[in-house]
Amino acid sequence: MSDPDAAEEQAPLTSLERLLAIQEQDTAIDQLVHRRDHLPERAALAAHEEQVAGVEAERSNREQRREELAGTIARLQGDVGALEARIAEVTRTMHSGAVTVPRELQALQHEQESLRRRQDHLETEELEIMEELDPLTEEVAGLDGRLAELATDGERRGEALLEAEVDLEEQLTTATGRRAVAAEDVDAEQLATYEGLRTELGGIAVARLVGSVCGGCHLNLSAVEVDRIKKQPPDALVRCDECGRLLVR
Repeated sequence: MSDPDAAEEQAPLTSLERLLAIQEQDTAIDQLVHRRDHLPERAALAAHEEQVAGVEAERSNREQRREELAGTIARLQGDVGALEARIAEVTRTMHSGAVTVPRELQALQHEQESLRRRQDHLETEELEIMEELDPLTEEVAGLDGRLAELATDGERRGEALLEAEVDLEEQLTTATGRRAVAAEDVDAEQLATYEGLRTELGGIAVARLVGSVCGGCHLNLSAVEVDRIKKQPPDALVRCDECGRLLVR
């Protein structure tokens, strides 16, 4: 005596059931693509890159200011060196005996005093700038260290993203293969209808009719409509009168 359950299991799939099998794989592919495009690892890497950009901008500002101060110190040191040379020249002239006129000696002495005051002023300015420069140099070094730490962290995050992407690509390859197998025996015209509905209806073109409820829009169909659908041939492409999706009885 034959087993009716076994006979039912071996019954060939209807066209709509084949389309539903394709729909299941397309839905899985859509979900995998969405996961791939919204990986938390990608968001974490993007946030990390934003953090790196912030530290780099801060370091750039500090370094720019440090270079400005270093340039100012170099100019001041040059000016101080020139003043020292002039002071030495004036001092030699005063003590050389070449100048004997008191007024000229007095002028040289005034110039020497003026030059020394100018030297003191420039050296004081240099010290003040160095007091700002030294902490900046330490800050730049600290930011360099922070960037090195972030680079290591970035490599780790990049590897985590790559691993997640590879895993999802493997799953996509598997799902795409299953989809191709499911579509092998589907009529080209029916498949074109299915693809058009997928585009039109947000990715879901086929749904099961469970009782009187459409599995696509989850609305109850009228008893008259359900009765009409049940009277259609198994391979007839019947649609939900609420959402337009193909229904599998």
